[in-house]
Amino acid sequence: MVQSIGMDAGGSLLKLAYMENGLLHVKAYDYSDIAKLLQWLTMVGQGAKICLTGGKAAFVQSKLPIEAGYADEFEMTLSGAAYLLSSEEKYMAARILVSIGTGTSIYLLHGKESKRISGSGVGGGTLTGLSSLLLGTDNFEKLVSYAAKGDRSQADLLVRDIYGKENPPIPGHFTASNFGKAAHMGNPAKEDIAASLMGMVAETAVLLAAGAAHANSLKDICFIGGTLVNNIPLKHALKEASAAFGCEAHFPDRGEYSGAVGALLSL
Repeated sequence: MVQSIGMDAGGSLLKLAYMENGLLHVKAYDYSDIAKLLQWLTMVGQGAKICLTGGKAAFVQSKLPIEAGYADEFEMTLSGAAYLLSSEEKYMAARILVSIGTGTSIYLLHGKESKRISGSGVGGGTLTGLSSLLLGTDNFEKLVSYAAKGDRSQADLLVRDIYGKENPPIPGHFTASNFGKAAHMGNPAKEDIAASLMGMVAETAVLLAAGAAHANSLKDICFIGGTLVNNIPLKHALKEASAAFGCEAHFPDRGEYSGAVGALLSL
């Protein structure tokens, strides 16, 4: 039987972390599948200690048959990410941590000096919201599929579009204006719009993260969060934008479960 369970009640998914036979296990549930979670708890988690974190913790608590503990979301993300990264040698130094969920949070991860630095309302919720408005769908998998086939340069105004044959002061492939070309190009294809959405979210996150990195004399930025799961276009855009700011992007394994892992460790 499972003895302790950490739960991260995020904006889109309920993520779990628990230890079994000395190994860390993770899983996720849609909020429409709470009944399946309760069934799982009955089968393997009866009597287990539970710690909740995240914005929907109160909602999840109202569905649980036992009283759970509660822990601060930002602190749990930091401690969980530190634990997940501790087994990966290349991530051992100080670094900037970026959690892209419904919104985006920026952290400094450096031992006892770890803290949340800033954040942005631009994140996964922005992607699905604008996708609904511009593409007529809020289906995340469909949006990612569109973006994988799209070309941002068909909707975004690039530096080279402004300077033409002249030598620009910054690389020509940099974005001058997200969606800045759309008004003059008719109606961009849905794939190009999706790719531009990914680019806009990535550049916004990296702008904040790179500023924090340079302020702390760092170059490594670790990206986590549910928005990155199976989202190759966003990861590519994050890598490209990070490099443009002289930083290196990393994507730790199971990073989207950092909050749940932190909650588990707090028990």
